[in-house]
Amino acid sequence: MIDPQLAEYTISMLFLLSYLLLMLPMRYSKRVSIICAAVCFAITVAIDAEFTPWNNTDLMTGAVTICEAILVQGLAFFLCSYRDFRALFTGLTSAAYVLVGNIVFSVIYLVSGIGWLACLFQICLHTFLLVVIVMMLRKRYLYEMNVRSKGWGMLCLVPLMFYTTQYFLLSLESSLSLKVLIPCLCVLVLMILSYSIVIGALIDARHESELERDNGILARMTDNLKQQIELIQDSNERMTVIRHDMRHRVALINAYLDAKEYGRIRDLLSHLSGELDKAVLSRLSRNAALDAVLSLYSKRAEQAHVTMKCRVGVPEDLTSIDEVEYATTLSNLLENAVRAASEVEDPTKRFITCSISIVNHQMITEVSNSYVGDIKMNAQTHLPLSSQGSGHGVGLLSIKSYVGKQDGLFDLSCKDNVFTVRISLRFGE
Repeated sequence: MIDPQLAEYTISMLFLLSYLLLMLPMRYSKRVSIICAAVCFAITVAIDAEFTPWNNTDLMTGAVTICEAILVQGLAFFLCSYRDFRALFTGLTSAAYVLVGNIVFSVIYLVSGIGWLACLFQICLHTFLLVVIVMMLRKRYLYEMNVRSKGWGMLCLVPLMFYTTQYFLLSLESSLSLKVLIPCLCVLVLMILSYSIVIGALIDARHESELERDNGILARMTDNLKQQIELIQDSNERMTVIRHDMRHRVALINAYLDAKEYGRIRDLLSHLSGELDKAVLSRLSRNAALDAVLSLYSKRAEQAHVTMKCRVGVPEDLTSIDEVEYATTLSNLLENAVRAASEVEDPTKRFITCSISIVNHQMITEVSNSYVGDIKMNAQTHLPLSSQGSGHGVGLLSIKSYVGKQDGLFDLSCKDNVFTVRISLRFGE
């Protein structure tokens, strides 16, 4: 007959590892992660099966607990895309998560003396909590893990404090009793309330971040419009100079005609054509917001000695989409493209191509650029890992999130040192 305590440990470890597999942003494939978790499960079960009969001694209980804690936390660090406090927090939270079911098992077993009934309650509670966590928190939690790198160290104190408190309470008595389990249940309730507060704080922080993002969108558009105005003013000043000098040049052309010096006329017209090209502000699209973005980054690309080509076929009216959000998304794409292409050592290989078109009620945007070096992908987000440190690399994640909210399509590829991002948004009916 299976020892009830061994059954409790086995069930607890199974759900703990399931929590890790579901709540960690994985560095490796799903298959590799499951195999690693299975190996960890087999090792911990073997340890429990070997030492459970001796677990009534504090020394052996502490040794087994520490050994398994190291194994589990080591697995969390090994599997997680981020080997820092984010992995530590998830590992500690997994241990705190199974505490609830373990205490309920102890209460049921102590009251009824029926091992299978206690295991059934434990499994049901573990399953219920895991389903609630996955359905309500998993998506937001993984998003926070991917975009927030700071503050996780302080959060680790929450599960660590409650886990150590529970362990201390359980170690006060040589055998389990309601006198010990009732305070443990109270601590568990307090832990759940604390986690609710932490989760609420994260949600509030995300709302503030979204407000900052919206303000950033407005600031970026304001900056783009200011620079567009500067380009228009510069164009107007150049045209004023050309108009002022035109009568002198017409007189000079007439003089060259009288002297039959056609070569000089050709040179003068060529020079005048070059001045007009510089003075006239080209319209890259029929939409003012897109023109502001495209003109700005064309100028920045030119300053970085990057060749930028645009092919835009959109109507003047873009009311079918959020014009400001789309212009900000395009700004993000072009900003990344200019930065990456400018890092290519050979100026002849620095290029950006931008294509925007309407096809079958879909607004398709494709931005390609040259780059240098190797690009590593995040296994969880399937987006490039930034080499610029914390706070960078969020642009593409923001773009992907925006496209997802619009029920659009997002795709990227890296081939032959050409990085390409394609997005498709519903346009019109």
